[in-house]
Amino acid sequence: NSALANETRPAKMFPMMAMEKPILYADFGEGSEIVKTCNGGVVVNPENASELKDAMIAFLEGRHDMSAMGRNNRRYVIENLQFKNLVQDWLNKLLTKKQNP
Repeated sequence: NSALANETRPAKMFPMMAMEKPILYADFGEGSEIVKTCNGGVVVNPENASELKDAMIAFLEGRHDMSAMGRNNRRYVIENLQFKNLVQDWLNKLLTKKQNP
């Protein structure tokens, strides 16, 4: 769990979300919060192999409504990740850090 991971946007997951795919997310930070917020998948501790294994088995055995998770992900991308909104959010964060170093 690094400070850098908590400050970066996990851009590689957004195309999968846009394609209505459920996410098995093994990391910390913003990506895990997004998956939890939109109910788009399962978040596990990346340092816990047993937790990851159990989550993978649950996906394979169909214990999750993966179609609903996928729809939730697509909805999140459409509502929150338009390029103009991303740029504005990024600029706002930069300005806030500059004003409050």
